[in-house]
Amino acid sequence: MADRIIKPDSGNVLELQDAGGTPRMEITDGGTTLLKDEGGTSALIIGSAGEVYSTAFTDYSATSTITGFSAYSNKYIFYKRIGFTVNLWFFFTGTSNVNTFQFTVPYTVKNSTGYLPSCTLSFAKDGGSDTDFGMTSGMVRAFATYSTNVLRLDRSGSETGWTNSGDKGAAGAITFQADSI
Repeated sequence: MADRIIKPDSGNVLELQDAGGTPRMEITDGGTTLLKDEGGTSALIIGSAGEVYSTAFTDYSATSTITGFSAYSNKYIFYKRIGFTVNLWFFFTGTSNVNTFQFTVPYTVKNSTGYLPSCTLSFAKDGGSDTDFGMTSGMVRAFATYSTNVLRLDRSGSETGWTNSGDKGAAGAITFQADSI
């Protein structure tokens, strides 16, 4: 059998469709599936620079509902989704007006026994003072409200541990599993 070559069109688009016109693609090697696109919103995209994503790096700053501030100096949320895995980066600073700190994300967080989203904080400030990330009375941790799209930052082991005045802020990255996409 002669080798077969499939080439993209002039717009660099390559699409394989089923008989009904629905895009479908499966790449196998020796009977083992390497990549399979079952359609829908779970498609995996390989960009021109080799990056892999289902949803490209997206600015969610204007869409998110953020509580804990009367005014912002910085308000940034970006995310990238690969399948059901969501990587989210955030940076907030401003004037505190309540003793809580939470924000919405673009997908509902998976609810599963023993599952805890992974979070790395690089900066946190409360009442104008830098906070401790360690295991002390002033530590800051991120939590997901399962089966919702709300993430919260707890301080001193409490959802209401933040100072309700002065400068407040945090920056970090969270990886979580979306319940659905």
